[in-house]
Amino acid sequence: MEYTITYGSGAQPAPGQKDKIRDLVWKGMVKRDTTFVLSYVLNETTHYLTTTVTVHNPVLKGAVFEGSIDALGGIYAVTEGTMVRIRDLRGPTGKHLTIDSPTDFLAGDDVTIAGKLTTNGTLETKGQIQADSGVTVAGQLTTNGTLEAKGQIQADSTVTIAGQLTTNGAIEARGEVRATAPGQFVRIRELRGPDGQALTINSVGTNFVSGYMVSVSGALAVGGKFVLTSGDGVQIECPNRGNALLSCTSDKGDSSWPSHSKGWSYWSTDLSGDRDINLRIYKR
Repeated sequence: MEYTITYGSGAQPAPGQKDKIRDLVWKGMVKRDTTFVLSYVLNETTHYLTTTVTVHNPVLKGAVFEGSIDALGGIYAVTEGTMVRIRDLRGPTGKHLTIDSPTDFLAGDDVTIAGKLTTNGTLETKGQIQADSGVTVAGQLTTNGTLEAKGQIQADSTVTIAGQLTTNGAIEARGEVRATAPGQFVRIRELRGPDGQALTINSVGTNFVSGYMVSVSGALAVGGKFVLTSGDGVQIECPNRGNALLSCTSDKGDSSWPSHSKGWSYWSTDLSGDRDINLRIYKR
């Protein structure tokens, strides 16, 4: 007796498998739940037998779900060229979303973070980094574009920014901050050391460019010794003339006050023959 077997698109027959069989054997692959129908003609009457094969891990060419999808296992879209499009990606209720994989954001696609950005490794981007809150990186932070954050920027290692750095909050670096390329500089309104500690400048030398005044409001020490403090006086004396002092002279001949020229005060003396003239600084 000859039987005809029909089935849906979830079944794929093996090579050489015919739809008309005599041995009641069908060979092939079932990718998803599929109903098989076996029909035969007996005494001019068609008879039908049906059975449904259930697949626990079905393969679907496409699916539309009007409700929620609850997956108790993994969801995979790892074949080359496949993708998952999603509008809103969230972690479990009350828990963080965990991404355990290197993640590449393709060129031209922006990443916007409304809260704080924290990474336990290296953060590297070839475009702009913009955060409405802080940026915290446990490793190295590198961007070839602009870094703009409205909160604190904190990195435990090197921060490399090829473009502009803008932040409305604090910047905390547990490693070095470098701006050493030719023509690079750091503009700063107030430079301080750690809380309760002195600021240390460890450099081959410090050059104050001509035309800029250096003002010391407190004490000035060289080699650990104070040489000039705020409020100290300056006295000029000539030791070759005993206790004779170089006095302040003015245009009026009054020796009580110094002369003034272009905002500067100056002192003069007629002891031109004495070359051994010293400048003595004394405390009030």
